[in-house]
Amino acid sequence: MMKAHWANILVKSSLMAAGAVAITATGSYAQTFNGTDCLLGTVTAGGSSYTSCAGSFSGNDTGAGSPLLTALMNGLFDGYSSAEGVWSLFGKSDDPSGNVVAGSAASGSWSIGGGQSLAGPFVVSLKGSTFYSAYLFDGDFGDVTGGTFNTLGVAQKNRGGSPGLSHASIFVFTPNTPSTPPATAVPEPFTILGTMTAAGIGYQLKRRRNGKA
Repeated sequence: MMKAHWANILVKSSLMAAGAVAITATGSYAQTFNGTDCLLGTVTAGGSSYTSCAGSFSGNDTGAGSPLLTALMNGLFDGYSSAEGVWSLFGKSDDPSGNVVAGSAASGSWSIGGGQSLAGPFVVSLKGSTFYSAYLFDGDFGDVTGGTFNTLGVAQKNRGGSPGLSHASIFVFTPNTPSTPPATAVPEPFTILGTMTAAGIGYQLKRRRNGKA
């Protein structure tokens, strides 16, 4: 009888363990993220919303081969390709240099460190889970020192919610310098006067010759 009792306890324990494994597996499934539309995200800079966005994309924006930088140079955003200027990485929030500061939550604020600011066209890239989205700011915002973000436009769970921020990257755009046409030499006043005098003398000589003829 005692053996049967312990056997029942062992069976129940085994079933409970199996149930726990099933719950854990289901929980893991619920934490799976899928890429989403960047337009679902809210990203600001200096109180203004982004001009345009792209993504989300699978992978790491600053990973091997610098995929986002390459895409930017190839014209990810119209009017901002290598034909118009040069993109460069300004900084990342997970870089100890401190150029870019941002938390690791699914929403929050980002800022520029070291007393620096952004004045020209730039892109804020957000990476969460295994996806990233890029947000272009090309308006006249003055000197931007920070803004806000959420990762709803990067990825979302199967059952709702978005991932924490892995890192924020900022890329800045430097336009090409327009080529300056060669300056046309402007003759000095004395040169102009001399030319006019010579022309006048030539005309008078011609008239005298015609008169003699």
